Amino acid sequence: VLEACMKNCGRRFHNEVGKYRFLNELIKLVSPKYMGDNVSEKVKAKTIEMLYSWTVAFPNEAKISEAYDTLRRQ
Repeated sequence: VLEACMKNCGRRFHNEVGKYRFLNELIKLVSPKYMGDNVSEKVKAKTIEMLYSWTVAFPNEAKISEAYDTLRRQ
């Protein structure tokens, strides 16, 4: 659902997803520092895949790129 909204909704929705509070929850799903050990590999892979695709599709959303880079470093 989130991926469909990112593809079909406008800038206002993208701005909400690009907020620190939302992105931090995505990071928690993947990061071993938080919930990463309790989340399936499939969910982690999809989360990283979505973040990467958003960095390409929405290069002006700097916080999305920062979140992806944070996960990539871990």
